[in-house]
Amino acid sequence: MDIAGRFMVELAQLGPGATDPGLLPDRLATATARALRVDAVGLTLAAQQPTSIGASDETAALAEQLQFTVGSGPCLATVDSQVPIFAVESYLQRRWPFYHDLLRAQTPFRSVVAFPLSGGLSGTGAMVVYLASPAGPLEFDALDAQSLVFLVSEELAASTVWAQRHQPGLQHWIDVPAARVRTEVWQAVGIVTAGLGLSGADALALLRARAYGSSRLVDEVAHDLVTRRLSLDDLLADTPR
Repeated sequence: MDIAGRFMVELAQLGPGATDPGLLPDRLATATARALRVDAVGLTLAAQQPTSIGASDETAALAEQLQFTVGSGPCLATVDSQVPIFAVESYLQRRWPFYHDLLRAQTPFRSVVAFPLSGGLSGTGAMVVYLASPAGPLEFDALDAQSLVFLVSEELAASTVWAQRHQPGLQHWIDVPAARVRTEVWQAVGIVTAGLGLSGADALALLRARAYGSSRLVDEVAHDLVTRRLSLDDLLADTPR
């Protein structure tokens, strides 16, 4: 059975929730990970406001949150360049040292391959393969993975044909469970912008500095700010400079 066949079999076996479009990204990520026989897969929209929309498991979701916390990594790079990024551990460590440090400390993943989504979702996001082996990108079939990028992109695009043309996919998937967590970050950015008179970029940088300095996710810091567990004064006082 070819890779497309394996993928469709795995997707069909994830029957529960098949009619709920909100669960589709998680199901696609899970079917992809199983068909490729890799450790985990994540799906992210990153054209404007980077947002995770699906993951094969909680550890893959955490890996995306860690990348967003430091503000750089293979997923964002592949969307910007529109070419696949094959990051063995040595390359990951050299190009994205902060992300590598967090990934190594908090997940079993040691290498990453990121593919830009294709077709109608070209330029909007990525499919990221997470691997436990430091040399993982050299040990799996990249052509099979690229074939599944096409299939996953088609499945997602088919559910987003009504979305605004300048934001293909984003309007539809902003309400999936994984994306709702990230929504609080943009709310927190708005609070910091209004309260401290900073630009959006500087406000996000301040939240990231607080998160990295306290060994937390930026999503967690944003939640504390939105729910008023953290004040703007505390944010400034406790953020490393």
